[in-house]
Amino acid sequence: MSVRPGALPRLHVVTDDEVVRAPGFVARAGEILRAGGPLVALHLRHRGTGERLYALAADLVARADHRAAALIVSRRVDIALASGAAGVHLGRGAMPAAGARALLGDDAWVGLSVHGAAEVDGLDGAVDYALVGAVFPTPTHPGRPGAGLEVLARAAGRTARPVLAIGGVDARRVGACLDAGAYGVAVLSAVWSARRPERRVGKLLEILEGKA
Repeated sequence: MSVRPGALPRLHVVTDDEVVRAPGFVARAGEILRAGGPLVALHLRHRGTGERLYALAADLVARADHRAAALIVSRRVDIALASGAAGVHLGRGAMPAAGARALLGDDAWVGLSVHGAAEVDGLDGAVDYALVGAVFPTPTHPGRPGAGLEVLARAAGRTARPVLAIGGVDARRVGACLDAGAYGVAVLSAVWSARRPERRVGKLLEILEGKA
């Protein structure tokens, strides 16, 4: 297990199946890790085979370690452990956070997705941070309204753990999320849809660090 950075990155860049399957994904991911370094966490979220997911994770861990960035595997605690990833991100139906912590140890990030302010009340000591959303409407969940900044603010006010906004977040909305109490943001299309994802990462980090 790679030793996690001393501070949780404020920018989390999330993948999905479409992103992972696109030509040149690993190279583009490497550029994102290079651009963000210790200020970025890349979430590998993919529903491929265990063999494929492990190969991707191992490759990206090596690239992340070279840049002092963090590679976080979604849901698959076994892949996170075997690849030496910096942590795991859990969602509904995944292993309980306490179980993930027992397997990964104290040097790993363990994150959890929550969808309402009240859900942060149930966070146990094994959870390092929470992703709250979707805050805004997002193509990932077509037809669903966003939860809104009010839910994000209530969630941030109910826990001492870092809360990150996810769902429809782009450069125009980062400031509002931070003003609502978010520690940082998690993005997907805001980065991967850009012609030069690494430049978009730089722009987002400028906003995040400027609001620090």
